[in-house]
Amino acid sequence: MGVALLMLLLIGGCAKQEYETMMGQKDGEIERFVQNYNPEDVTYRLGVWRVELERGSSTNVVEEGDSVYLNFVAHLFSAGIGAIFDTNIYEVAVERELDLNEDYYTPLKSVVGKRKLIDGLDRGVVGMGEGSRSLIIFTAKYGFGEVQTSIIPKNSTLLYELSLLRVIKN
Repeated sequence: MGVALLMLLLIGGCAKQEYETMMGQKDGEIERFVQNYNPEDVTYRLGVWRVELERGSSTNVVEEGDSVYLNFVAHLFSAGIGAIFDTNIYEVAVERELDLNEDYYTPLKSVVGKRKLIDGLDRGVVGMGEGSRSLIIFTAKYGFGEVQTSIIPKNSTLLYELSLLRVIKN
């Protein structure tokens, strides 16, 4: 019985090490991708990369606890901007022939830091200024992890194009 438990612990430890190694490789892919942008436009915070495409307000910046209104286009990351799997922008959905309910196409409202968004978005939106447009990129560790979710394969790195429409200080 003791040997079986030891074997399970070793196998679990190896699987965790393999996962961490894979996440490190995927972080390297993201790092190579963001090198194509001006370093002044790239930030890294708590495992999440953000590339500012358009700067917004420097005075109304997102902090944890703030309410935000966002438009987004969600992509799988494949050493760059990959296939779209979700959006709340009607024109993008029609163009990509996504099958979503018409009521879905409104700005996403959320409170930052309250686990209302997936972890990567929660971390990535902090520091964005109202009116800005950014790419938020993160590994599965901050996305959907080792779980297949709808059309998103397990261990997927994700890239979100976010437009921060409004910030409400709470």
